Amino acid sequence: MIDADHADQLVGAWLLGLVRSGRMTAEQAGVILIALDGKVLRGAWEELPDVKVKLFSALVHGEGVIIGQRKVPEDTTEVTQVLPLVDDIAAASPDRDLTGLVFTADALHVHRDNLAQIAGRGGDYLITVKGNQPTLRRELAALFPASPADRGDFPPHHTTYDRGHGRIELRTIWCTSEVAGIDFPYVYQAYCIHRETFNLAEKPIRKPETVYGITSLTAWQANPADALAANRGHWGIENREHYSRDRTFDEDRSQVRTGASPQFLATGRTRPGVPVPAPGLRPGAHRPLKRSDLGRRLRERKDFADHPVPARGRVYIWLARV
Repeated sequence: MIDADHADQLVGAWLLGLVRSGRMTAEQAGVILIALDGKVLRGAWEELPDVKVKLFSALVHGEGVIIGQRKVPEDTTEVTQVLPLVDDIAAASPDRDLTGLVFTADALHVHRDNLAQIAGRGGDYLITVKGNQPTLRRELAALFPASPADRGDFPPHHTTYDRGHGRIELRTIWCTSEVAGIDFPYVYQAYCIHRETFNLAEKPIRKPETVYGITSLTAWQANPADALAANRGHWGIENREHYSRDRTFDEDRSQVRTGASPQFLATGRTRPGVPVPAPGLRPGAHRPLKRSDLGRRLRERKDFADHPVPARGRVYIWLARV
C-alpha cells in the first residue's frame, strides 16, 4: 500500500524544485515564503465518531503551489504536524535544511519549540500573535502606541491602499527591532498592523483592527513593506487552496473515507493544474489557468482525469485518480 504522507512528500519535493528553478530562470532572487494552515474535510469521517479528516499543508506565496501535506492524527492538533511537514520540505532542499525559506502561519502556531527548530535549521518565521498568547501579546503591544490617536508622533513605516470588490482597505504597519525584552526564541523584529475597511464612499464598514506579530527576519532581511506583504500573503492559502477545493471541487460533500483515500483525493484536488514549462518556451511567457477557468474546463471535460487540458503549450499534471 502506498503511504499517503510519503506520496505527498515526493510530489511536494518535485513542485518545490519547479518553484526554485522557475525563480532562478526568471532571475527572481530572494526567500521563498511558505504559508502553513490546516483544512477539515467535512464529508470524510475518521473511525471515531464525530471526528473528521483534517489535513495540514504548506503553500508557496505567489505561485500558490502546495509543496507539502500531512494528515493530522485524530487525537491531536495541526501544531504537532509542523515539524514533520517541515522535515518533508527540508528533505527536498539541496542541503536538507531550511535556508531561504520563511514560514508564515496564524496565531495557533505561536509555539516556542516549533519556531525555534525552524529558525535553528536555517529557516525563518513571520507569525501573528493574538489572545492565545496573552503575555507575549501584551509585551508586543507595549512596544507601540496604544491607539491610532497616539500615533501622530510615530508615523507609519509603510501603508497600502487597495480599492476593489466594492470596498477600500487601508493597511498600515509599524516595525521595531527593539525586541530585547521579548521572551521568545529568535525574535529580531516585532510589528503592528492596523487595518481599516471602507465602502467606496469612504465610510467605515468594519471595525478597525490592530494585530501584532513577530519574525526572525532582521530589518535588513525584511523591511516594513516586506513584512506587511508577507502577513497579507499568508491568507492566500484561503483562496488558492481552501476556496478552490471547496468551490471548484465541492470537496466538503465528498464522503470518501476509506483508508488514505481522502488524502490522496485532496492531493489531486490541490494540484490539478500545476504548470510545467515545456521545452523551448520562454520563461514567464504564459500564465497558468485561473481557478475560475480551471473550474469551467473541468466541468466541460468529464474525462479530465485521463486527458490533460492543454493550455498554450504548457503541460499539466493530473492527480485526481490515484
